[in-house]
Amino acid sequence: MAVLPDNPGMVARDQPHDPRSVRILAKTMYRELRQNGLNEQEVMALAGELLSLLATDVEDRRLGSGRDVASAPTSARPVER
Repeated sequence: MAVLPDNPGMVARDQPHDPRSVRILAKTMYRELRQNGLNEQEVMALAGELLSLLATDVEDRRLGSGRDVASAPTSARPVER
């Protein structure tokens, strides 16, 4: 994968997708979140928000709206500890 010059956080795929990469990324993200102090409920809340964004994106594409979900406001729900 190559890093895009205008956005160092974005990566372009120039090689075939390794099916293990998503699982590796998930494990890495989970480990980082836990090491940075998030508890299980907070990680679950984050996962729920990601799924909500994905569902909205899929629905918008299905309806042809073209709205950018990543910049759309999300509900601000407090995380219970």
